Amino acid sequence: MSFREYLANLRSLWGLLAITILASPLVLWPAQYYPPWPEDAAPLVVVVGVIIGLVGLVVPMLISPRHRLTKKAAGGAFCLAGVLLAIIYILYFGSVVVNINQRVASDLSQSEERESAEQVDRIFLVGTELLPNRPANVSVEKLLMDFGKSTSVWTRASLDRRGIVLLAVFYSMLFCLITGFGYVASAAENMHGELA
Repeated sequence: MSFREYLANLRSLWGLLAITILASPLVLWPAQYYPPWPEDAAPLVVVVGVIIGLVGLVVPMLISPRHRLTKKAAGGAFCLAGVLLAIIYILYFGSVVVNINQRVASDLSQSEERESAEQVDRIFLVGTELLPNRPANVSVEKLLMDFGKSTSVWTRASLDRRGIVLLAVFYSMLFCLITGFGYVASAAENMHGELA
């Protein structure tokens, strides 16, 4: 299959689904459902997600079986894996990420700062091991309100372990869904070509 034929295949419904999923990191970013690790690196997480999605979009063109049923089977397997990974991502995200409404101060003096501080929703990754001198019997929300960020509450190693798992599941989900819909799109176009 040539690159031009593959691009034509992406105009099908399945191809449009693949392209929509490719854009999902851009939608998840403002909605705060992207992985919040590494801390303060949301643009990087989104850019890498789009790059992985583009790779997933090209894979069906580079590794393309000749038979339509093989393409459909590969597409179905990737889509099923992607849906399972999406469920795992949602469940894991809900267990290791918290949303906290914090006051963000402006560049004013101390007395004016408290009056003009904005309330902002922020998401934080929750670690498993507290830093020394952090109270163990305090809620996660209270710890984050008092210390301001995850790295001030939990050890870097515990945050890294959870962050890596979250990113791996997120990027794998994107790759599988986009690749699966790409294979299904190429099989659907191949079917129309065989009928002609």
